[in-house]
Amino acid sequence: MILDAKELFSEDQALTSVGTAQSTNQIDFNVTNPNKGAGTPVWLVSVVSEAFTSGGAATLDIHLRDSADNSTYAAILKSAQFALADLTLGKSLLKVPLPADFRRYLDVGYVVATAAFTGGKVNTFLTLTPEAY
Repeated sequence: MILDAKELFSEDQALTSVGTAQSTNQIDFNVTNPNKGAGTPVWLVSVVSEAFTSGGAATLDIHLRDSADNSTYAAILKSAQFALADLTLGKSLLKVPLPADFRRYLDVGYVVATAAFTGGKVNTFLTLTPEAY
């Protein structure tokens, strides 16, 4: 896989409702089992692009998910659970290398629990330069 700059899962994606929201975009590696090789690591980065607000004690988890057919996704990496106080503008929520094994398609599932958010957005993407975020 070649990344020119970054591959977007979500750009300013609003997350408000309780439940799991799928990222705006899914990434198709165009092969059944992508061969990552031993080259430069590819990083998953998620950053708060608009501070979150809630009338309750809402929480957010971020799940990197894979799929063989782009319809049924399973979590292959899960973040910590973030409390409302952690979801401030510019906060880096994830900055981790991709797992060694995954299937053809990747997406991100955002799990909002406990209460709904009344505002808040994230940017989530793949990049070769995580230090820039």
